[in-house]
Order: sequence, then C-alpha cells, then structure tokens
Amino acid sequence: MARIFKSFMLIIAIATFSGGATWSYFNDTATISGNTFSAGTLAIEAGGQDCQQNHYGWYENGQNNWHEDKNCNKKHHNCQHRSENCTAETKFEVKNAQPGNCETKEFAIKNTGTLTAKDFTADLIKEADPLCDALEISPENLSAVTISPNDSQNVSVQICFTDDGTDQSDLQGRTCSFTLNINAKAFDGENTLPEPIPNN
Repeated sequence: MARIFKSFMLIIAIATFSGGATWSYFNDTATISGNTFSAGTLAIEAGGQDCQQNHYGWYENGQNNWHEDKNCNKKHHNCQHRSENCTAETKFEVKNAQPGNCETKEFAIKNTGTLTAKDFTADLIKEADPLCDALEISPENLSAVTISPNDSQNVSVQICFTDDGTDQSDLQGRTCSFTLNINAKAFDGENTLPEPIPNN
C-alpha cells in the first residue's frame, strides 16, 4: 500500500512540474525597410478634335489581313504597333431638333494617367428646363472601351429628343444647356489584397 501511495505522489509531482515548466529559446528578427505602396493615377481628357489611335496586332499574308490584338506582344512574335490620326467632335451643338430626333457624336478620349482606363459610362448634367427633361443619353458600347496610358480612342455618344407620344408643342423654340460627363474607372478585376477581418 505504501508503495502504491509513493507511486501516486510521484505521478502528481511529475504532472505538476510538466504543467508549470517553461522553455528557453533564442529569438531574432529580419527587418525589411523602405517599403512603399503607391496608387497610380487615372486621368482622362475629352473633346479634342485631333487624336491618335494606337493599334497592336500583326499582319497575315502580306499587308492585307490585319489582326487587331492589344495583348499580342505577350503571345505573338510578329506583333506590330501602328498609329493613325483620328478626328472627333468638341461638343454637341444641335439645332432645329424635333421629337424623335437623335444626334450621335464621336469624342476623342485620351488617357493621360498611369493606369488603364475602362468601364466607361456617360451622363448628362442638365439645367432645369422642360426640354432638358426630354433628352436621353445613349452611350454606344461605351462600357467595352479600354484605353491604355498615353493612348487615345474615339467614343460615340448619342443624345435623343424623346418622343413621348403626346403634344410637345410647349418645347418649341427652347434651348437646353448641358454638360456631358465621360466617366472611367481603373481596377484590376481581382482583389489580391487580404479581406479585412470583421469586428465582432
């Protein structure tokens, strides 16, 4: 019995020692300094009459069959760059419009920033006038436009005098002044940064 009691006490002593034991270790730190995370710039200009469109691609079977591909330099050894002058409008200036009329203009958009501009939209900032209320904007494939830094491209915007099917005689002789905004975004398409940890 005494032997069993001694064994039991020895087990308790070992457990107590193990539970309260501490471990020694060495520690060191590697420091990486001078880190920066800078945001690029998104800047576009619109309305210029003179612009230059840059094209990337390659010719097949001589100079008659051009394949347009803005990413060709990454996958095609015959990738070439060519540019061409383009002309565009500086503003809308519509006269003698009547209900149902639409006017389409091309505007030169130049990317003067450091990031690719895409996801374009357009909107009108209109004055308070009944004729302005009857105008609707219809960007043509604007959301598909992508402009690399230092490149230019023409974009089409259509504005229509809505025919609402009623007597619109009260709009005769009126003039609507408005500002046309061309908007663009810059984003990668994938969030590569870690998601924020929610606060519980």
